[in-house]
Amino acid sequence: MGQLLKLYWQGELEHQTSKSRYKRTSHKTFMPQLASIERCQARIRCIRAQRKAWKRDDPSPNTSDLHHVIGKSQNFPEDISTFVQQNSDDPAVKVSLLA
Repeated sequence: MGQLLKLYWQGELEHQTSKSRYKRTSHKTFMPQLASIERCQARIRCIRAQRKAWKRDDPSPNTSDLHHVIGKSQNFPEDISTFVQQNSDDPAVKVSLLA
């Protein structure tokens, strides 16, 4: 009895879904319009699932001290003139000096 009632409600919910989609058609040649609406809603569900997965796998830190990692690199500044003298034979340094 419970399985039969479950099947009835699933059928009833699908019937209500199609009725709500029918309201969005022009009521003429509604079958292709219903198919288009169904595909659009399926695509939206897919996009929402992808966004939910992205949020779950978001690598951005949640704490404020981890958020400002860039500032920690300023604790070890590099003197440019020393760097150029030590790497004077490097072609990249030579190009940047010419520019």
